[in-house]
Amino acid sequence: MASAEKARVSPAGQAAALLHPGAPAPGKRPPLHRRVRPRERLRVTREGWLFIVISIAIGMAAIRSGNNLLFLILGMMLGLLVVSGILSELSLRGLSFSRLPPGSIHAVKPFLMGISVTNTKRRFPSFSIEVEDIQADQVLDKRCYFLKIPAGRTQTTAYRHAFPRRGRHELTGFKVSTKFPFALLRKSRLVELETEVLVLPAIRQVSIPPLPTPGSAGDRRRKLRGRGGDIYGLHDFRPGDDPREIHWKVSAHRGRLVIREREAESAKDVLIRLDHRLILDEDAGLLTTAEAVEEAISVAASSAAHLLQQGYRVGLLTQGGSLPVDAGPSHLARILRLLARLDYADADAVHPPTLELAPVVLVSRWGQVSLLAPGGPAEAAA
Repeated sequence: MASAEKARVSPAGQAAALLHPGAPAPGKRPPLHRRVRPRERLRVTREGWLFIVISIAIGMAAIRSGNNLLFLILGMMLGLLVVSGILSELSLRGLSFSRLPPGSIHAVKPFLMGISVTNTKRRFPSFSIEVEDIQADQVLDKRCYFLKIPAGRTQTTAYRHAFPRRGRHELTGFKVSTKFPFALLRKSRLVELETEVLVLPAIRQVSIPPLPTPGSAGDRRRKLRGRGGDIYGLHDFRPGDDPREIHWKVSAHRGRLVIREREAESAKDVLIRLDHRLILDEDAGLLTTAEAVEEAISVAASSAAHLLQQGYRVGLLTQGGSLPVDAGPSHLARILRLLARLDYADADAVHPPTLELAPVVLVSRWGQVSLLAPGGPAEAAA
């Protein structure tokens, strides 16, 4: 039955599972302590083993010689082990945790993940607390260290990390440990705290064929009028004109109201059309093909960021949907979020129909960039 269910998974779903292991799985899952295999809840440190060996040696010498002083030293050493276990347990209790992710996270680019720890105990502080994050039921090789957290206080620090791929990543909890007070024992416990992080595509330098620069769009500029662009011309005020476009300086000079005509914003429009179909190739395997599509998504995101920075109004068209042309940092954020959540398309998927009145930047599923414009096709390798 399990093999039959696995066989129903599409190639796109298999590729997504391979490339995005940290994505949240559907359905209710068992508790964290059943999914994560901790590295021992109570572990004797290297110093602790040395301490135990010395205690055993003193105990054997006390038994052979019957010396009360050696028995007293042995009792003190065993008492230190008991006290170490009690104080470490007390140090771990009464702690609450929260994550402080940054505003935006890009694939491959390192970022700082903030970890905040609050000591809810009324009297006793916590010492030597180490916090490790858990992603995809695996403990990350990153940790935050808190030397002392006073009672009723909150402390915050951060660790540096980089997600290798875009998409949704789920952080499921923390592994909290301490070696307080004598570093003889390391006691740890798991804290469940789920946080979904959206990782945006990587932004890098790309090569895009030359496009008409904003404000110099040739015949399109002479034929189109609109609001929000460069000044197209002047004409006398007519009923129905927008009073906000009155050119007061020229109106005062001519003795009558004069209206500014502006260049149409469509002279600045560019449409990015992305092909993110997962088509298996005989020479390339599933993982290689998925890697190529991931590269194409990164190229599309980088192209949008570059064009918006150059003053263009950018739209996005994929097999799964589209975004209308717009400009500004908020529009770039919308494009990046859409690309971050974008799934692989089937081999027979097509783009939605659209009126391509603006230059179109084509991004193939292998990350190649080409331009579809009235001036003729051009190509550039991203």
